[in-house]
Amino acid sequence: MALVRSRRQRSMKLLVTGAAGLIGGHVSREMLARGHTVRGFDALEADIPGVEWMHGDLRDLELMEAAVDGMDAVCHLAAIPNSRPREQWPDVVDVNWRGTYIVMEAMARRGVRRVVFASSACVLGGVCNVKYRPKPAYLPFDEDSVVETDEPYSLSKMVNEQTARMFQLHGLFDTAIAMRFWNVRDAVTRGVGILHVPSVLFAAVHPHDVTQAIRLALESDLVGFHAFAVAGKNRYNADGTLETVEQTREYMRKDGLAGIELRDGFPETFRSSASHRRLTEALGYEPQY
Repeated sequence: MALVRSRRQRSMKLLVTGAAGLIGGHVSREMLARGHTVRGFDALEADIPGVEWMHGDLRDLELMEAAVDGMDAVCHLAAIPNSRPREQWPDVVDVNWRGTYIVMEAMARRGVRRVVFASSACVLGGVCNVKYRPKPAYLPFDEDSVVETDEPYSLSKMVNEQTARMFQLHGLFDTAIAMRFWNVRDAVTRGVGILHVPSVLFAAVHPHDVTQAIRLALESDLVGFHAFAVAGKNRYNADGTLETVEQTREYMRKDGLAGIELRDGFPETFRSSASHRRLTEALGYEPQY
């Protein structure tokens, strides 16, 4: 895939759902700083100067039509995050799955044809719960790794990707870009990295790198449906330091992964178990953390 060098130069009107959240806040500030107009939609309050706020439930179609009205693009980040106990499964499906459909239906009705949205590495299944999937065919993970789901959160993200693809295939969207975030951790401002798990099936990405990826997608000239893995520069443990190659190989032995195919110099020169190569080739993404 060739590097996209042409960028949209004009200011865009952007709706950010989940704008009061960690990633939504970073994205809103970044896009404002670059001269774009940002409307934030969230059930929660947040103080981000320059954002035009709307509050409510994203499952309200009439309200979402009003929210997307006049926008050039939507960055859809609102969701119930992460895996949840069994009793919360209906809520996860309703908010994450039906809510995303409502956002995209509102866009289609109001003629907003560009969406960048939060998917998750959890669509790969085992990165959320190793016991529910066989070992991967190769490492590092990439966009061609087998898509599996093992709980409602990952299922909702997989369905959302197919929903966006459906709208694009039917000519209702010009561009739909799914960002498969790995474990987002604010290692700089919060002083924490990824919770240390002795496994190579996890990878971390910093919110600033996530913001860079989203900004590049929003400002690119990509058309069609795309799904990109958004991973960090390196893999972190609890104190933010790198594991050694020897530690990584020991984790692989413990995970029963000895002998699988290793690509892209993993783990000697490429230190993350998730590859961001395709995103770098397509949009020029270069993680800093």
